[in-house]
Amino acid sequence: DEYQAFVAWKISGTDTTTLSNISLPENKLIGGSLDGAKIAINLESPASSITVTVNVANGNTQECAQTGGTVVTLNATTTLTGIAILDRIDWDLDGTIIAQGASVSPFISLGTHTLTATATTTAGLVNTDTLTLTIQDTTAPSLTISFIDSLGNAVSNAANGDIQLSFTATDICDQAPAVINGSAIPITNVVDGDVISIDGVTGDVRLPTTGVEVRATSIDASGRTSNARSVLSIQ
Repeated sequence: DEYQAFVAWKISGTDTTTLSNISLPENKLIGGSLDGAKIAINLESPASSITVTVNVANGNTQECAQTGGTVVTLNATTTLTGIAILDRIDWDLDGTIIAQGASVSPFISLGTHTLTATATTTAGLVNTDTLTLTIQDTTAPSLTISFIDSLGNAVSNAANGDIQLSFTATDICDQAPAVINGSAIPITNVVDGDVISIDGVTGDVRLPTTGVEVRATSIDASGRTSNARSVLSIQ
């Protein structure tokens, strides 16, 4: 194998200095010489610039995770050239600054928003990255129907007395989902030989009532609905 060897020379200068036609004396190569070689070195820094790129953890569309919205993790990556030095990163949501820093976790409300990260250098260079961020609510509320007796106990059957209806609607995103379309329908279980009594004057029909079926619908602020059904047996 053949190896070439030479004496290394360190050439230095201040920023923006241009050195040209530099002689490198006594650089001896095995089998040759670099005496009198000329080189040109430009030590100027590249032009200063800054770029910023936004990353949204878990994507630009996210599910509402608490009342009214969710906490979103935002990260900004900056690229600097030349002598540019990062001063700050401002986060803007729909025209309002909401946070500063390379990584922030603000609460973002339900809906579609315009998110912008603005990176600024100490010399005043500015670059932005803008994206659309959507917080959606695709989860329907939960609805339960209970029957409460005069002692405040939940019951599933009753023989007499007053029974109060209780509707409980909960939702991750909506603190107070509404309950609509409530209805109560008597239940009559019949067997062979049962008699249906009809009042010829009023038109009323009498049947033994064996239970009451209650139905209702819950709806949240995003228009998601759920239905519930519960039966109170009558002894």
